[in-house]
Amino acid sequence: DDALAEGLALAWIACERYAEAELALSRLLDRPRGSTPPGVRTTAQREAGERVQSRRDLEHLRARCLIALNRPAEARTLLLGLTSGAEGAADASAWIALGQVAHTLKDMQRMRIAANRAIALAPDRPEGRMLLAAQRMESGDLPGALQAAREAAARFPEDAGVRLLCGVILSEMKRKDEAAQELSSALALDPKNRRAAAMLAAVESAD
Repeated sequence: DDALAEGLALAWIACERYAEAELALSRLLDRPRGSTPPGVRTTAQREAGERVQSRRDLEHLRARCLIALNRPAEARTLLLGLTSGAEGAADASAWIALGQVAHTLKDMQRMRIAANRAIALAPDRPEGRMLLAAQRMESGDLPGALQAAREAAARFPEDAGVRLLCGVILSEMKRKDEAAQELSSALALDPKNRRAAAMLAAVESAD
């Protein structure tokens, strides 16, 4: 039963059992659509090979599982499909996920494209500008990275992740005092942010 299989996959994701969830989603996406017995499916259905793969929500979930399982190359392949076509071109969440996977894979060109698409599609979300800042930083353009990060901070002043990114870039630029200020802001917004705490300690102890 597709509904039962989907519910089980969601339960496994909630329990962070991503391997089981990914396997269940993969099998579910490969099933013929609907519950009509194979012997009575129409010729058109058989020839078209209709699949549950048109369920974009399930594909998003599978991509999430692949990322959690440290299988970014497979996630990228899936997300490239999710960002193709008219529907994919307008799917901000898919573009954001693709940009994050491209970052992991050091795919700078695709990361830049995904970042710009995310900014255009979802200007009310910080991820696009954060991806653009990270892409510029990875490419060695620290001033450009800082510009993008500060634009994000101006639009999303209460986002700890944006403040952390500003701190990381400023630290790379050897602007210690400004980096410490941004990292302190990140910690004030998210006191449990271990990365911000560790980076702040490192910046403050640097010569």
